[in-house]
Amino acid sequence: MGQNYSHNPSPSPDQAQGSRWPVSALKPAAWGTDGTLCRICATLPIQETLMYGYSYQAQFLSQMGRTISLSANCTLCGMMVEALRGQPHFRYKTNPTTVLYQISGLPRICIDVYDKSGGPELRGHIRLLKEYRRLLPSGLPSNNTTEEDENFGRPIKNQQVDFRLIRSWLDKCVNDPDHDCGTRLSDPTDIILIDVQERRLVRKRTHAKYLALSYVWGQVGGLQTENQNYQALQEEGSLSPDNPDIPRVIVDSMILTQQLHERYLWVDRLCIIQDDVSKHASIQNMGKIYSHALLTIFALSGEDATHGLPGVKRGSRPPQTIRRVNGMSLAPALPSLQYALEASLHTTRGWTFQEVLLSPRRLFFSDRQAYFTCMKGNEVHCEDCPKFMYDWSFERVYGLKGRSGLYGSLVESYTRRTLRFDSDVLDAFSGISSLLNRDNYMDCWEEMYSGLPRRDFLYALLWCPVQTPIRRPPRTRDQIEESFPSWSWIGWKGAITYNPVWTWSDEVWREEVFAPGPIDLLPLNGPPMNIYRPRGSPHEGYCSCAFGERINQHGGAGFSDQQEQSPSDIASPNRQSILQFQTLSVPAICFSHRQDQLTEDDDRANSLRLFDGDGKECGIILAAVPPEIDSIVSECKYLFLCYGREPVDFSTLKKLGIYDALCNDPDWCRCVPFFLLVRPAQGVWERVALAIIQPRTFEREGPKWEDIRLG
Repeated sequence: MGQNYSHNPSPSPDQAQGSRWPVSALKPAAWGTDGTLCRICATLPIQETLMYGYSYQAQFLSQMGRTISLSANCTLCGMMVEALRGQPHFRYKTNPTTVLYQISGLPRICIDVYDKSGGPELRGHIRLLKEYRRLLPSGLPSNNTTEEDENFGRPIKNQQVDFRLIRSWLDKCVNDPDHDCGTRLSDPTDIILIDVQERRLVRKRTHAKYLALSYVWGQVGGLQTENQNYQALQEEGSLSPDNPDIPRVIVDSMILTQQLHERYLWVDRLCIIQDDVSKHASIQNMGKIYSHALLTIFALSGEDATHGLPGVKRGSRPPQTIRRVNGMSLAPALPSLQYALEASLHTTRGWTFQEVLLSPRRLFFSDRQAYFTCMKGNEVHCEDCPKFMYDWSFERVYGLKGRSGLYGSLVESYTRRTLRFDSDVLDAFSGISSLLNRDNYMDCWEEMYSGLPRRDFLYALLWCPVQTPIRRPPRTRDQIEESFPSWSWIGWKGAITYNPVWTWSDEVWREEVFAPGPIDLLPLNGPPMNIYRPRGSPHEGYCSCAFGERINQHGGAGFSDQQEQSPSDIASPNRQSILQFQTLSVPAICFSHRQDQLTEDDDRANSLRLFDGDGKECGIILAAVPPEIDSIVSECKYLFLCYGREPVDFSTLKKLGIYDALCNDPDWCRCVPFFLLVRPAQGVWERVALAIIQPRTFEREGPKWEDIRLG
């Protein structure tokens, strides 16, 4: 904590009580003096507030919520520094100099601390330890025997994980009838496991009870299973923890598995034969492997496999700071799970995404403490709190909660991660279908096409790039080059979003989005399949966005050759899945576009304004577009894709500037039409961008029916 402060002479005794020193000037030892308080901290009614609760707190409003500069040689100021500096925020690289503090009426959070130094506003806590609850008068809410464990801090064990405590978390989940974690599993499959008792590889099925490990490989070498050593690694003792070729994170996981009284451990490096023809099949089974594990261990700290699991070996993590103030033992709260996740390299990797989400029970190791969560929901157990906390940070970090619905939020979170190989984009996401299906039994969530679910397929097509989109290069499988389709987000590199203008929930989408005709998928192998079919007009009266349905009633083009051509006949030289449908189109040159000079935090920052031939604003291209948009627009078209029945947050439409353009149409029915800007590419059309265009303006340009194959 304080170890990075530069060395300067200590303040003189007459300065110690009142002077304010820059944090960078404080010696590490200055924070270590028990009970020495600066003038302001000495006036804080900490003990009185804890003993008499909020009623007493009201008498000290002048002391509450005060912003102060940190003082040298003050025990409490030192704990405030550690409470903040201990939060490993990825943007937080400076020492706090000014804090806002508040005294809580609950000892679980004795003092709230907020950094007011001008950087990211982090929050930390200083807690009263559980052993000091005897100071509280009987009868107060904070002394309620049923809640006392929840309301205090807890000292952690000797710079080492308390294995019995972790085992108690695991047993509570396994034995609690209200927990159904791990009960909805796919069919078992063959698996290689590490037998940590006999220290060798063994063959089992996934219904065996085992732990799994998720970590960042990094660029380090070390022992891995290959065809040439697989037989030898099945010999007893071949995987001794003393073997220096086994990366430390694996050794620590083997020790942890034994300490938790389990026998088997799965680690990709050793349990997948790295040079075998079955490797790709094993990788595709990764979702099953993690979903069947009794518990998955997640190594959040370090940059590679050599870092290990802090706390498994004695002395492998820093000690907890406990100081006495006015006769009470206080401790800065250790980093929360949210900060540990946000600071971890593990959370930035694409492959680890489904490993976390598909694991029924999760044990996270940071540099300071361990955390336990499970499928139950927002219960987080950590070492420095006697009782679990309700915390939604895990759900937010991993996209389980968001305004884009479950699927949209998961994709948004996943596409912000990095992959070592671009070709892994689909494999690293493929297991997510089982997560989507977990609470929607066989409701089409299990059917995924190029990363998009058959359920709400139209919704899944309406993604927008956050930054300038770049096409993902093809991958080679069995010496055949396959292109990722442009209509799916997997065909593009970079973060995407589903919420530029709408806030539809998972339950509403299927009933509120409509396309003018059926959409068929021409897969790489096999016959065409229908993945969307119109359900009839959703409106009893006139709908300005249903022009495709009205025109179609009077005749339109059709796929006369649909049954005659096979996917291989129409596919481009680079094989890919193709969408085939019939819709209305107009040349892109019917509209001009312009990008406003806006600040980065403006909702329209990456969007292009659309104008008709008279120069009137009539629409918007949502989010970022390829840099060559001006040079290719002459060969592009706008295709009518679908429309949503009042799907949007209209205040957001106003921020985007498109609300007025839609309202200026007297026939606007409050539905929103979505269009695709496409360009020709190797025998098919390729998506360029997603747009909203005023329906009347689009109709005025004389759209024509066209057979579209979108690759």
